[in-house]
Amino acid sequence: MAASMRTVCRRFILQNISKSSKCRVLLAYKPTTKILQKEVTSGIYTIRSINTSTTFHNEEHLEDDDEVTEEKVEAKPVDLETAIEYIGSEEYLEKYGNKPVFSNYRRNFKGGVPPNKTRKMCIRGKGDTYRVAGNPCPLCRDDRLLLHHKNVKLLEQFVCPHSLEIYSWYRTSICQMRYKQLVKAVEEARAIGLMPNPIPIFVKYDYKDYYTDHPGVRKETTTS
Repeated sequence: MAASMRTVCRRFILQNISKSSKCRVLLAYKPTTKILQKEVTSGIYTIRSINTSTTFHNEEHLEDDDEVTEEKVEAKPVDLETAIEYIGSEEYLEKYGNKPVFSNYRRNFKGGVPPNKTRKMCIRGKGDTYRVAGNPCPLCRDDRLLLHHKNVKLLEQFVCPHSLEIYSWYRTSICQMRYKQLVKAVEEARAIGLMPNPIPIFVKYDYKDYYTDHPGVRKETTTS
């Protein structure tokens, strides 16, 4: 219903703009933006705040140096010491608080049921081909969240404190590439001794020694 209303409003605005010769408007597509309250023409109508993915920019107020679209710059790699100090800092607590980094994250998906798997990766390419997804996962949206076997405070957030098992990507909503890096980092931390190993809940025993038909069991012969 909301999508159909947005489509109707967008068509109504574009039709009225095309009829007026006084209005010169430049269209630029931006995700998660709103149309600001701005007078497109002097005395015809005023565009109210409407949730849509189209932003209107007046050519008179748009300078040559201004860029309509924002280019995402490739992030520089963060060293291990900076990543460890970032966990627990004031900036980190202001952003995430005492909760895990994936607690307030919500996935974007079509329909009411989320897909079986998360996306393969949120960041693709390098240099000129560097691209970031619209809603990156909790680990890809923050450059200072480094997956390393020495960054134990970050790894402990993705491990169950009771069973010591790694949370599934379905619960943490991280992409498949980050999940593989997470599993590798946790296994390295357990091998070194920085994190405890999970204790098996169920142990399968071999009860063949207690069977009567075992060859090592002496059978009693009955005489009639």
